[in-house]
Amino acid sequence: MLVDNGYEIINNFISHDFSDYLNFQVMNRFKKGEVESHRNDKRTNHSYSLARKKFLDDLSLYATDRIKHQLGVSDLFPYYNYVRIYENGSFLEPHHDAHYLQYSLSINVCDMIYPLFVKNKLVWDELILKKGDAALLRGNKTLHKRNTLVCKEGEYMTSIVLFFTEKKLEKTEQFGIEQ
Repeated sequence: MLVDNGYEIINNFISHDFSDYLNFQVMNRFKKGEVESHRNDKRTNHSYSLARKKFLDDLSLYATDRIKHQLGVSDLFPYYNYVRIYENGSFLEPHHDAHYLQYSLSINVCDMIYPLFVKNKLVWDELILKKGDAALLRGNKTLHKRNTLVCKEGEYMTSIVLFFTEKKLEKTEQFGIEQ
């Protein structure tokens, strides 16, 4: 439970069909070269990203309503959407999200399982997310990471991460949901 350990797994957060659609959208942009490469990044290596994409705005709004009730908060605002495409050799260093991003929702939208690890007191809990499953984290307070991915060349794992705040923050050109 989120209150006790800083995270909660939500099975079947979105359907497999919707996951396939989102993964298609992401991989189509990947094939067109519309992604940012993270080849020698200190936090994540051998990965690619897309940020602030309009096609994810509706997902952010849907998720806001759904997790607001789950969290038991009266106000929750989508702030930022982000896609990470992992390949063989990818990793994600242990980190906290930015202090103002209270909650993050990581959704697996592909068939590959690439565990997310969350620090729970003294141990790392391994979160197994199947296609359509999501992990809801107190991202700014819960240390999280991914170990090095081992898979075949040309195989990719796609994760969509949505960020939320309990108070409405001033939007900038770089961040936020277009409403």
